[in-house]
Amino acid sequence: MSDLIPRLHWRKASFSGPENCVEVALTERDVRVRDQRSPDRAVLRFDRPAWTEFLAELSPSP
Repeated sequence: MSDLIPRLHWRKASFSGPENCVEVALTERDVRVRDQRSPDRAVLRFDRPAWTEFLAELSPSP
């Protein structure tokens, strides 16, 4: 079954700090987020519009 799961390219999120390391992987359909220190635990999935909205909320207002 693991052959059916695509390999994801995980990268450290730019908002991560030294104590809280979050990795992000982009797929054609969604964005996945996981804890770098516990990669085998749960992965959060966001559809792309929700992820874009989430990032907009993190950005400081002009």
